[in-house]
Amino acid sequence: MLKNNLKDISNIVLLRSDKILYDLLNIDSYEKLDKNLSYEHGMRDFYSNSFRKGAIENSMNHTLSHSDSKFFTLDYEFDFLDELFDNYLKFDGNHIYAKSELLDKYSSVISKIHPFNIIGHKLAKLYNQNHFSFTNIKEFTKYITPLALSVNRDYKEYAENHLHLGGANDVALNFMALLSLPTNNKFYNMKYTNELPRINEFSYINNGNLSFGNLIDISKYCVSVINDFVLKKGVRTDIKRDLDNLFKYEKLSMIDIDFASFTMIEKLSDNRMNLKDEFLKEIITYKKDGYTTKQWFLYNILLFKTHETCRNRDIRKVIKIFLHIINILRSYMVMSQNIGLSHFSEFFGSSLRKQEKNRHNNIASNIISNGTSKVEAKISPDALLRNDKEFISYKLAFDKEIIKKESTFINKTHEKYFLNTNHSKRNYHFCVHFVRKKDETKKSNDTNYCLARFNKLRTDLKKEARNINNFLYQESHIINKFDFYSKFYSNITRVLEHKKDLENDYIDLTKLITTIDVAGDENRTPPEVFAPIIKYLRRDVKKLDDFKSDYLKYQKDGHDFVENYKLRLSVHAGEDFNHIVTGMRKVHETVKFYGMSDKDRLGHALAIGLNPKEWCELNGDIFVTKQEHLDNLVWLYHQSIEVLAYYKNTDKLRDKYARVIKELYKDIYLSKNDDLSCEIEDMYKAWKLREFCPIVMFSEDEMLNKADEYLKIADFDNEKLCKEEYKKAIDIYKKYHTCASVRKKGDEVIKIEYENINRNLYKYFITDEDLELIEAVQDRLIQKFCEKGIIIETNPSSNVYIAHIHAFDKHPIFRWNPIECDDLDLNADNPKFNKYKIRTSRMKVCVNTDDPAIMPTTLRNEFDLLERTAFGIHSKSKEKIENWCENIRKLGIEIFDCDHQKSEFRRV
Repeated sequence: MLKNNLKDISNIVLLRSDKILYDLLNIDSYEKLDKNLSYEHGMRDFYSNSFRKGAIENSMNHTLSHSDSKFFTLDYEFDFLDELFDNYLKFDGNHIYAKSELLDKYSSVISKIHPFNIIGHKLAKLYNQNHFSFTNIKEFTKYITPLALSVNRDYKEYAENHLHLGGANDVALNFMALLSLPTNNKFYNMKYTNELPRINEFSYINNGNLSFGNLIDISKYCVSVINDFVLKKGVRTDIKRDLDNLFKYEKLSMIDIDFASFTMIEKLSDNRMNLKDEFLKEIITYKKDGYTTKQWFLYNILLFKTHETCRNRDIRKVIKIFLHIINILRSYMVMSQNIGLSHFSEFFGSSLRKQEKNRHNNIASNIISNGTSKVEAKISPDALLRNDKEFISYKLAFDKEIIKKESTFINKTHEKYFLNTNHSKRNYHFCVHFVRKKDETKKSNDTNYCLARFNKLRTDLKKEARNINNFLYQESHIINKFDFYSKFYSNITRVLEHKKDLENDYIDLTKLITTIDVAGDENRTPPEVFAPIIKYLRRDVKKLDDFKSDYLKYQKDGHDFVENYKLRLSVHAGEDFNHIVTGMRKVHETVKFYGMSDKDRLGHALAIGLNPKEWCELNGDIFVTKQEHLDNLVWLYHQSIEVLAYYKNTDKLRDKYARVIKELYKDIYLSKNDDLSCEIEDMYKAWKLREFCPIVMFSEDEMLNKADEYLKIADFDNEKLCKEEYKKAIDIYKKYHTCASVRKKGDEVIKIEYENINRNLYKYFITDEDLELIEAVQDRLIQKFCEKGIIIETNPSSNVYIAHIHAFDKHPIFRWNPIECDDLDLNADNPKFNKYKIRTSRMKVCVNTDDPAIMPTTLRNEFDLLERTAFGIHSKSKEKIENWCENIRKLGIEIFDCDHQKSEFRRV
């Protein structure tokens, strides 16, 4: 998690504080507030007890000094934003970009407040002072990016190989939707507040003094008042009364609030009303074209322009209220605090982020406008299989944005509207990601027997996998372009106009799907659950005799047939974990159980890159279930065999693990009369059996179709099952799944202490020696995966926001793929990232954004952040760092191009 410095916090609080907002709504006159309490409390709650009170007061005084005021009043000015702009941003012709040397600090600021607040104030001030004309403002608007981050002025291609479309919708889209739609009744309920992420500094919201229904209605009303003032230059006389009513949960009529939606202004414009304000005119133009980000940018300038020129305190107060509310609402859409995937899921799943359903164009625009050239975008199976075929909406949206970028280079008339993506400089394809879910299998009344773990999810996944399989190999998904656009394109007249060109071209929709992923909270669902469906969807397509005739027919029919490639893997693994060994084991399970090989990719994989001792010191207490700890020790015991020659204390630690393993096994798996004679090797074999489906393995249904491809993959080799060497392993495996008492005992939670001198007070402890062995095992796994040709998808900002990484220079990308050769050199005295002399290779890595609207970033920004933070820490040579970044960028392009399948073709 990135923390803000104290100087920035004092600025942020004046734009995002529920305490100042509460005072703005409650206090009639600005003069009545003669203390700094709301301001000071807003700062003290930011990171509780992290700063001295004197330091907080000095920071406040520094910020207030920009407004020539020694005391805080609710009529404060926004001049402090000048310093924020000058510190972090710069003008570059008609572009406005963040300064590269302060990107990490800038990132922490814009995770709390919208960057358009900072830029909006600067441009408004320069406009009011006649330094900029409205023509200049329009130029800045034309080239502004959603986060004011630099795009690729070096004209290089950047490939995004790990991006969730659901995490790429810019918050401006949701702001406009919240202002335009009727307020959902659930927003007034405290239960809804509790479903959203808990943000510590918003104590009034957390305590129920302000509901989200309040906030949304008040913000609508504020915009209505502001728009009315800008258009008519008159001030409503009932503002205080209306705000009081809205604050007390009383809704105003939608006639009053509808003016906030910009739809009313658009209607007035359509009715030839003379809109005198040039800002509102331009905002309506962008609204008609569907560019919400540019609307929001212009509106921010208008807000600060109005605040600076208007001396009416009610209008100034309304503008402040609106800015606080909007930044508070944004805080529930952008991950600005907390760590771990569970917290991230609250931000990702927040319904405040999902107000606008027609988001496809905005998402595509945000990605392409930020300089990304090639995109592998993650979508859910629903987006593929539902009747509305959401992935087609994304295809059309990407086509539109790419054509806009490339229209000057497109000569053919029809290709100005219907892009041939195979020949485009900007390609895209999709990765279908299955979602991890909690085990919702109904428990049996039988205390001695229960259904296999994740029985319900396994059954659902099997159906989902078969539907995806049918989609990938259905003849109906090879479609004539004219037929395709006649069905899905919005402008049917244009389709008919270009019928002659379109009817000779074809689209194979199945070629848009190139990759499979498993995403979501790893603590919910282990990799084993998805292993059968992953292997089923990746089986050798040449063996699919059912579809051979269709392929032959299409070739004979004159189609330029492109063979089907084996789907690539791009799987989330080792991103979030209770124990670093759990994360390492799950990474290994993903590779082993899914059959990962050359050019397959691991997403995040932090568990095999974070320094174990640093993780342990940051994490504090470790809580795991007994089953998890047993699995970890059995796995670690076996992995340690491969580092015996490298780490001197391995034998001693293996003896310790063996004792604990036997105690845990006895506690979980054995009743009083059971035989204890079970070897650790049997437990390890039982762990290996988990890649197969227990529903299939334990089924007594003799009518199962043995020719079924899924059943063949999900079942274990019957010949091995009959062998004596697997007898005990199968018994353990069966108990693991179906024995209720084993499940119950295994779910008991234990605490593992970090203690170097065990005083026999507890048996579950971890020492520096354990952590050294874990580091050696990490190095061995990294080396093995290098030899397999596996690639790690790194997502630096995402990892810093979610994981126990407090600075970009601590990211494990520098360990996986060191900049300096000496950091791995076996002949060096003390190689920085090869302590035990196990590694001989650099791990291949690519850089991505993950969820660029939730962890505010862009792909180009990720490279800039790595390049800036590496200097002086991981290399003193700027040239080496630049070459290192360039090699990673090129690999990203190679990965995309290797996976990309041509989806469009002509008759031969």
